[in-house]
Amino acid sequence: RLHMQHKRFSIVSKGIPIALWCILLSMGAYGQIKKTLSLNEVLKIASKSSLDAFKAKSQYAIGYWQYQSFKARLLPNVNLELQPFTFNRSFTQRYDPTNNIDIYRQQRNLNTFGQLSINQNIMATGATVYVNSSFNRFVNFGDTTIENYSTTPIRVGLTQPLMAFNDLKWENRTADLEYEKSKKDYIFQEQALYIKTVSLFFRWALANTKVEIAKENQKNAQRLYKIGKKKYPLGTIERDDLLNLELETFIADTGQA
Repeated sequence: RLHMQHKRFSIVSKGIPIALWCILLSMGAYGQIKKTLSLNEVLKIASKSSLDAFKAKSQYAIGYWQYQSFKARLLPNVNLELQPFTFNRSFTQRYDPTNNIDIYRQQRNLNTFGQLSINQNIMATGATVYVNSSFNRFVNFGDTTIENYSTTPIRVGLTQPLMAFNDLKWENRTADLEYEKSKKDYIFQEQALYIKTVSLFFRWALANTKVEIAKENQKNAQRLYKIGKKKYPLGTIERDDLLNLELETFIADTGQA
């Protein structure tokens, strides 16, 4: 398990991978916080919150809904078409031979239309079988109002394209393969994400270990240097040894900075 205790500091100077840092920030691990994360916990965070995981899930969702869209084309579909009120007003020009003038007459009509249809695609031939029922009401306003009704209780028909490409039959061959490819691509991207996360995890652990070693070396160097300064007036160590201890302290401080 990896123990993290950090303050505000430069990511680059501490050697912390930026991608893993972003994962930790998504959990609120920023500021004066102590958080212990296992490798499994980091993998769960990456699979839920990382950009790579979001991209993989989005690509899989596209393939999934494309497959479902194709399956829906094989099912019967019900369509309801309504035109409750279609009002038309126009002026018609007519010639009056008696008075030798053009006469403009106003025409107004109201149309109401409704149709219910059920369609079923036939994959083998690319044909479409349909059953529909329609109703129409037409009212013509003028000197005399004329109202007409027409209805088709039921109509059964078949639409068969001739010398045309049967795209439904071809999609039936490729839809399952494309969907399987989408699932395998998702699994591959998920595993690639886990590999990347594991690599970043251990890079973080290595960087954290190096920091702890540098802190310990700094403490040891400072302690030895203090002891050397006390022994030097007593003549128990040479000046060169004292200078070497001072140099080691400086190197340790530089490595910790």
